Amino acid sequence: MSLLFINALPLGSWGQSTLIFDHLSTAQGLSQSTVRSICQDREGFMWFGTHDGLNKYDGYSFTVFKADPNDPQNTLHHNIITDIHEDRKGRLWAATLGGGLHQIDKRTGQVTAFELGRNRENAWNTLFSIHEDQTGGLWVASGGGLARFDPATRRFTRYAKPAYPVAITQDASGNYWVGGIQGVSRFDPRTGTFTAINIRNGQFKQPFISSLLLDSKGILWAGSLEGGVWRLDAGGTPLRFTRYNPRGLLTKSIRYNGIYANRRGEVWLATGEGLQRVDPNTDQVTTYTEDRSVPGSLSNNSIQSLYEDRTGSFWVGTNHGVNKTPAYTKAFSAYQIIPTLASTSLNHNYINTLLEDHTGTLWLGSSAGSMDGSFQHDLVAANPVQLHSNQRGPFKSVASLAKQKVWTLYEDRQKRLWAGTEKGLYQYQRAMGHFKRYPFPFSVRCIVQDSAGILWVANHSAGDTTVIAALDLTHSRSTYYYHHPGNTAGLNNAFIYQLLASRSGDIYVATGGGGINRLNPRSGRFIHYLPAYESRASHLNDKEIRCLYEDHQGMIWAGTGLGGLNRLDPRTGRVQVYTTHEGLPSNRILSIIDDDQGNLWLGTARGLSRFDRITQHVRNYEQRDGLPDDEFNTGAVYKRQGRLWFGTRNGFFGFNPDSIQDNTTPPSVYITGLTVMNQRRPLPQRQLTLAHDENFLTIEFVALNFHRPEKNQYAFQLVGLDKQWVFSNARRFASYTNLAPGHYRFRVKAANNDGVWNQTGTSFGLTIEPPWWQTNWFRLMALISLLLGMGITIRFYTRVKLRRQRHELKKVLQAQEEERQRLAADLHDDLGATLSTIKGQLETLPSLRQELEMPIRLMGKAIGDLRFISHNLMPPEFSRLGLAEILGEAIRQRQVSSTPVFLFVTFGQQRRLDLETELIVYRIAVELINNALKHARARHITVQLIFHPEQVCLLVEDDGLGYLASHRPAAGAGLRNIRSRAAYLKGDLVVDSNPRGTMVTLTIHY
Repeated sequence: MSLLFINALPLGSWGQSTLIFDHLSTAQGLSQSTVRSICQDREGFMWFGTHDGLNKYDGYSFTVFKADPNDPQNTLHHNIITDIHEDRKGRLWAATLGGGLHQIDKRTGQVTAFELGRNRENAWNTLFSIHEDQTGGLWVASGGGLARFDPATRRFTRYAKPAYPVAITQDASGNYWVGGIQGVSRFDPRTGTFTAINIRNGQFKQPFISSLLLDSKGILWAGSLEGGVWRLDAGGTPLRFTRYNPRGLLTKSIRYNGIYANRRGEVWLATGEGLQRVDPNTDQVTTYTEDRSVPGSLSNNSIQSLYEDRTGSFWVGTNHGVNKTPAYTKAFSAYQIIPTLASTSLNHNYINTLLEDHTGTLWLGSSAGSMDGSFQHDLVAANPVQLHSNQRGPFKSVASLAKQKVWTLYEDRQKRLWAGTEKGLYQYQRAMGHFKRYPFPFSVRCIVQDSAGILWVANHSAGDTTVIAALDLTHSRSTYYYHHPGNTAGLNNAFIYQLLASRSGDIYVATGGGGINRLNPRSGRFIHYLPAYESRASHLNDKEIRCLYEDHQGMIWAGTGLGGLNRLDPRTGRVQVYTTHEGLPSNRILSIIDDDQGNLWLGTARGLSRFDRITQHVRNYEQRDGLPDDEFNTGAVYKRQGRLWFGTRNGFFGFNPDSIQDNTTPPSVYITGLTVMNQRRPLPQRQLTLAHDENFLTIEFVALNFHRPEKNQYAFQLVGLDKQWVFSNARRFASYTNLAPGHYRFRVKAANNDGVWNQTGTSFGLTIEPPWWQTNWFRLMALISLLLGMGITIRFYTRVKLRRQRHELKKVLQAQEEERQRLAADLHDDLGATLSTIKGQLETLPSLRQELEMPIRLMGKAIGDLRFISHNLMPPEFSRLGLAEILGEAIRQRQVSSTPVFLFVTFGQQRRLDLETELIVYRIAVELINNALKHARARHITVQLIFHPEQVCLLVEDDGLGYLASHRPAAGAGLRNIRSRAAYLKGDLVVDSNPRGTMVTLTIHY
């Protein structure tokens, strides 16, 4: 270990003259290494034209467009892309070196080629640049001359002059400036004339102008392949070019389209010897070249293309891929003792301690191994230049601490510089320029001064007795506090990492296994803060304490080996814990310091963190942000005048926290891929409709933030399924399985590398259509079918019930008929015969004839009535004579007096019905006649039997009282009997009754 005070140069300093580049090459998916053109479309995607295809880049991956001989109608006609342009309508155009002009559909990827010549070998199809005029026309510089393409008509207008143009631009007057093999010409589109502008300047021929730029001040910049840079006032007279080469720093060879102006007015030059930046106001020239020993330098010196995107990041195309430097830089000035690649770590760059003293000198100790001496760096006088691996650098050695392990450096309030080493305590003698040992018998790991001026030192046990000493330098007194393993009330651990002198006067000790020890110097007693593993709440969560810091509120912050950041409230003893769950990159916290705004800066095992004590928000920085290494060293931190210094295992760095710029541009968010049932699908625009069996899908998306895209964060939600946002961190896809039919909306939002969210994001509607058996029309049809089924069932049931009822009624009627027939037979044969015999015997008694005359007449009447009843019950000739004859006979038998008057009418061709039907109709007619006779007291009764082709009608009409007026139960019972008989025959019975009479109609279908 050595002590160094250095006069070194940044490894990768983000100063005015230094840029750090990220690299994209074929290893990341670029189709080819030579990048001739760069463009960003209005959506935010980057496009790169190479010598083997057109590349679309989203920050993570490339989509490559190439010529396909099997599909020439939809692909490029040539793979060398010389220029890319997006017009005012958002259409993307690509110029090729042999295939003409191409339009690329950014959504579908379809390519449409427009060739100027009849064959691809024609020089007109060799294009170099594209320029859009104020009317939307595209001017192209080609090997055959200048041409204008009208996107509306898809036609070219060609101009043979000047020969072989390669660059074109337009001034405010509408004139075009064209550069090429014949120098520079001005073209007036109103007159169609070309005017050559002489820039020979004594040379034998005009220089080959490879690039033109008209800046915001109206100055025309012309770059040539061999003659350097020229400038001309495009609006002035006479038109005269002057050579521009401030202090001779510009190179002579400018690439095609190799002059570019950024939004700050700086002019950038693409050359074969590196990248050059020119400030036109000061003529200051800065050159950036490839240096493989310096991480973040250019990947190649052959610069092909330049572009500034909408965020201000600068893109550089080279012969070895794309280089990008971000707009929002992190002002970390990184240093190494011996510069080396970021992937390589040397002992000399292992910084254990560092300090910036009151003179502006930075002191540090490193694991320098065999390096003799100590080193310092004069921050005030130093004017750093880039160090190379074969240079030792402008270090100054301090021989008095040669080959010692320097653990700590400290400058007290008296501006005395102290060094703690493995051999003891040393004080720097400024007048003599060396360190002098202070009489202290132990090695020194930690040094701190309290508010009373007492210097506290402690060693780190490695064979020595562990001790904390309070050195009163004013009175030459010392107090020692030893570690005794059996003394639980004293210092409880042999490994000490740091001492902290608090505002209260207490000394806090960070130990390697005993938690935090708090010493009260007045009482000499220790308080121990240890983990309570059975109840972690309000306790430390780790016993290994690597570093301590007290904020302005008196809170003690502890960095642990395994438990992250712990905050101790000395008044209550309660502890609040912050770990990777709260956003820290690692739970191993090795150094803590605060800035002037009260934020804590934490050196961890995986980078640097800024911790906002109020919001508890964590912002992390890594090696790609400009740090020399991601792994920090214990206690290697210092603050002076707002500037913070940290030591790592591969160098050290300093920065002013106020100069750290965050990326405040919310990223654009787009859907980039859709997979349904493991099959790629076209991207939806506003709405996506899928069948019910297409309900397994994966949606891919991207945030177009190109600086540290791996730190972009995403959140998505399928409205209708997800109740809240799903935060997926860096995951750029969402998968859904077995989605139920319904209407959804997928939306996604994203944050950039610095946590700035695009809350609007993007979205599209999603409909999973139900299967046919779940559709509304199916439900309607099912309902209709159900109703029909129910109707059919009810109808069937009713019919079965009616059939059963008719069957039962038929059985009853048959029983009745059988009973009537039996009764008729019994009455006629038995009773009638008996009465007739009795009458005959009575008539044979002459002596009693006069006395028996009346009984004989009554018996004769009874015999007649009995025969009438028997005939009504079952007319004996029914089956032979039929309904009409029997019914007529029944009416004639009832016409025994002048009242009532009967009228019997038959009409139509008579047809015989089955015997059962005719018998039931006969019973109904007799019942109706009886009702009219007995209950209605009718005077006129009309009976009609009408035979129609398809039916027979029985009509019985009387002029009696009607059913309602008679109020006789027998009439109602008779009508019910009639209705049941009509229902049995499936006939239609209509009863029209009122006090003036009744008409009953019975219709029977054949």
